[in-house]
Amino acid sequence: MIHLFRLLFDAALVLFLGAMLFQANQLPAGGGAGISPAFFPRLALVLGLVLTLCVLVRDVLLWLRERHVSMPAVSYKAVAYFVLLMVTTTGYVVFSEAMGFIVVTTLFLFVTVAGYKAMLVGDAEGRSAWSPSSLLSSLLFAAGFSLVAYVVFSYVFKVTLP
Repeated sequence: MIHLFRLLFDAALVLFLGAMLFQANQLPAGGGAGISPAFFPRLALVLGLVLTLCVLVRDVLLWLRERHVSMPAVSYKAVAYFVLLMVTTTGYVVFSEAMGFIVVTTLFLFVTVAGYKAMLVGDAEGRSAWSPSSLLSSLLFAAGFSLVAYVVFSYVFKVTLP
């Protein structure tokens, strides 16, 4: 059974990714040797757009086969984490230049990973996503990924990060 919100979300995501791809195409192509600053955003957005279009087509075909759209029950926990993700993404974009890549990426990934752990794991089976060990693992992942990404982009690809 296909939920109406899923079809709408798929369509909105396709439009959003298309608009972002248009914006990424406005980035300078860069000259000389090396990878241009526009390469990775374009690559990520094209892959995301193709995958999202596949999901949208699958959902529409499933809906056409069933001819029934349902309205799902709203999970306020999921809505809260979606809003948290949107706020942290906006903060990432706004503060990345001022705070620097490593700091803002670490904060963004920490909040995102801890939030997803809380949403997906919750307090099931006696595990808590907010336990000190869970928060520490989220922080270590976020910091480690940020440092590795900084080193790879700065020294391997020769891309200047904020």
